[in-house]
Amino acid sequence: MYKDKLTIVMATHFIPSAPDTRIIEETIRGMETMPELDGCRCIIGYDMPAEQNQQHRAYYNNLKNIKCKYPIEVFIKINAQQRMNFMNVIRRVTTKYFLFMENDWLFIEPPNWNSLFNVMDNHEEVSTVYFNKRPNIIHKNEQYLIPVVIEDLPLLKTSKWSNNPYLARTSKWFDEWLPALLKAPLDRREPLVQIENILHYKYLAEIATEGFEQVHSRWGMYSYGELNKNKMVLHLDGSESGKS
Repeated sequence: MYKDKLTIVMATHFIPSAPDTRIIEETIRGMETMPELDGCRCIIGYDMPAEQNQQHRAYYNNLKNIKCKYPIEVFIKINAQQRMNFMNVIRRVTTKYFLFMENDWLFIEPPNWNSLFNVMDNHEEVSTVYFNKRPNIIHKNEQYLIPVVIEDLPLLKTSKWSNNPYLARTSKWFDEWLPALLKAPLDRREPLVQIENILHYKYLAEIATEGFEQVHSRWGMYSYGELNKNKMVLHLDGSESGKS
């Protein structure tokens, strides 16, 4: 239904269960239960190790051969880590929106896609909508979680920037967030320079200087649902799965 306006973006690396693709396939199967996503282009970014072996190449081939409702394309970036792997695929998105899913998340409750896309289409101030992995309460990395209703859809203004599953406006990434990432130093030994930390702490720094409402109106970050709503997605933790 939304294949002309939505791309599914996924990121993976050589997880313990590889070259088996069962973890990422479980994520895909969860999305396949939502007919609104049928036929959407699915782009997978694979952060392949610099020193490759047969297993690394087998994982790439297995990713390309996943059978599902989505036309899958897999793009390799060698020794990319999170930031460069993601940037390698986000630049290939040509639709108005993208759904970001890492290789090990599962929807346990579908959103109301029709209402969500209606809000995104009609309200440019909504840039990103997160699907919560915990009940919608304020957590240690959040300062604000403010309920609003936009065209009958309950959302929460949030002070977080996260790599947890989200629906995003592609133009926001191209116009503002990709340039911010390109300016940030890249030190492969330091996880704090990866996407989530760069943008989350940039967001918080602006909030501290200018105030939440003013900065939020510019960033447009929301969580799906009402306060205390139970989690919508489950983390399968592919970094642990497959270990003996």
